[in-house]
Amino acid sequence: MKNTNKRIIRTTNILALVLSVSVAVLLPLGYFVLSYQSQAAVLGTEAEAGAYFVNQLINANPDFWRFSQHRIEEALSHHLSNKFEEERRIVDVSNKFIASNSVSVQAPVITRSHDLFDSGNVVARIEIISSIRPLLKNTALFGVLGLFLGSAGFICFKIFPIRALSDALKLLYESEEKYRSSQQMLRLVLDNIPQRVSWKDRDLNYLGCNNACALDAGLSGPDEIVGKNDFDLSWKKDAEVYRADDREVMETGLPKINYEESIHKPDGSMRCVNTNKIPLQNKEGNVIGVLGTFDDITDRKEAEEYTAELYERVRDEAEISGSLLKLVETLNASLEEKELVRNILSLAPEYLGFNRMSLFYHEDQRGLTLTGSYGLTPDEERILAAKTLTPGEYSAVEMIRKGEIVVMENGGAGRLLGKELVETLNINSAAIVPVSFKGRVTGAIYGDYTTVKPVDQKDLTILKGLAHWMGIAFQNSKLYKDLEHLLINTISSLAYAIDAKSPWTKGHSERVTKFAVEIAKEMGLKEKDISHIKLCGILHDIGKIGTFDGLLDKPGKLTDEEYELVKKHPEKGVEIITPIKQLNDVIPGVLHHHERYDGKGYPMGLKGADIPLCASILAVADSFDSMTADRPYRSSPGFDYAVSELKRCSGSQFDPKIVDLFMKVLQRSDMAGKIPA
Repeated sequence: MKNTNKRIIRTTNILALVLSVSVAVLLPLGYFVLSYQSQAAVLGTEAEAGAYFVNQLINANPDFWRFSQHRIEEALSHHLSNKFEEERRIVDVSNKFIASNSVSVQAPVITRSHDLFDSGNVVARIEIISSIRPLLKNTALFGVLGLFLGSAGFICFKIFPIRALSDALKLLYESEEKYRSSQQMLRLVLDNIPQRVSWKDRDLNYLGCNNACALDAGLSGPDEIVGKNDFDLSWKKDAEVYRADDREVMETGLPKINYEESIHKPDGSMRCVNTNKIPLQNKEGNVIGVLGTFDDITDRKEAEEYTAELYERVRDEAEISGSLLKLVETLNASLEEKELVRNILSLAPEYLGFNRMSLFYHEDQRGLTLTGSYGLTPDEERILAAKTLTPGEYSAVEMIRKGEIVVMENGGAGRLLGKELVETLNINSAAIVPVSFKGRVTGAIYGDYTTVKPVDQKDLTILKGLAHWMGIAFQNSKLYKDLEHLLINTISSLAYAIDAKSPWTKGHSERVTKFAVEIAKEMGLKEKDISHIKLCGILHDIGKIGTFDGLLDKPGKLTDEEYELVKKHPEKGVEIITPIKQLNDVIPGVLHHHERYDGKGYPMGLKGADIPLCASILAVADSFDSMTADRPYRSSPGFDYAVSELKRCSGSQFDPKIVDLFMKVLQRSDMAGKIPA
């Protein structure tokens, strides 16, 4: 605002000075011009009048020139106006002096003349000469007056500025400043936004652009683009495409928004831009050009592609990890080797793309033998099961034995697995990964496709991970089996030691265990559950240690007190096996094998489904063996009696379903030798 006031004052002063100088100059100059023109007009009139008078004399007396010079001079001195101090004279056509009024005029002068005629011919001219010194003196006086008036006007303008002029100038300067400021702001905004902005006329010549667009076009600044077209810039290879878009926008009057296209940079590189083009319209709504904005999205596109690639990679890794996790969970679900193989082969197709898979066990000094498969036909499985794949016969087996992974693609299996085996099993692309533990190869896992194709890296990765965990799982299975055998042998020895204390109970635990296992098999229980029932059978009477030595051989019936002591043996057995962590699962069977289906048993009086399954099975097996064996207080009632008693007590003492299953067991011929006479 301060600068604006200064400019207004300065402009007003200049205007006042111009007006003052104009008054000081124009007043005397106007007087001089008007007076000069007036004097010149008077002299011209006098010259014309004098020429008329002299012409009359000449026409009256042709010899007037030779005999009447004094009359001419007299005529020049009279008959004319005396308004100005004048010299009047006549000269011939050759400018020779003829006559004058003998008046001398001071310079500077003003002269006017008129021709004299004789018989229609110019014979001389009359000249009227007047001094303009008086005119100049008066002009000088008017100059002094003008200077005075101009100075007075300057002072008036200086002291009393025209308010309207001041306000007008103020508005003018403020508008100019706002316009210039807005122009600067617009240029600042355009040059600082990352988007490229340009605008063209209807002939598709550039009217302007921002700095970013100019740099992309290979120009040093936005001003250089004015008047150029797309063929003059770095993207001239794509100029026709851009111009076609411009024409479409101008012809339709509709914007073309948010579409991708490529652009050539001055260095020859290609960039990807997001483009928007809108029509430019005047006040009447006519399209006069097109405005375009271009956003360089090359980095974003590359980041998106990298993110997508990374996502795919992470997703694949996550899928692989998830698949391996599921497979490892399956491996950890069992410690029995056959069940491990069965579980893996049933679950693997869900996570692996192989059409066929096989598991092989590596026999020391021999080769690979089939332990399980899926996807093979019965004939193919029979052929493969009958073979032992030895290193000397098959190169792939030698590689597996060394711990190497075998990948066979596009029919390469013939070289590594032998032409005959490849043709018999129709092997195309396949992969074999060794199963090992601490560097010792214990087997191999094999997968193949029914078509010729490269082995999928995801399948191979999962196969390698699966092989690694299978090596650990098989080792754990072996250790578990060894520990289980050791445990069973130990507790079996303990149980048999109890039975051996009396000839009447010798072999009782062994027979009960066999009956219980047969019932479990008839029920279709898993190997793990059968092993559990086997342990329960062996240990069900472990509580008799050191408590009933005197009662085992008693020939007569037990008293109530003695029977109460006998009824304590399940709880005594639990006390014995509880410290052994590996036998915790056996506790329910040992504790409840004397419970009754109707709830009248001991030690807790459980009823029906509340009785553990293993205890219900042991109850049937234990009672049957007791009824088919001699005791010191009685002889064996016999097989038929035992069967009838089981049937009679089915639903009261025994679980009816288990009794029915045991009847089926007894009907099998292979049980005949297992029942004592």
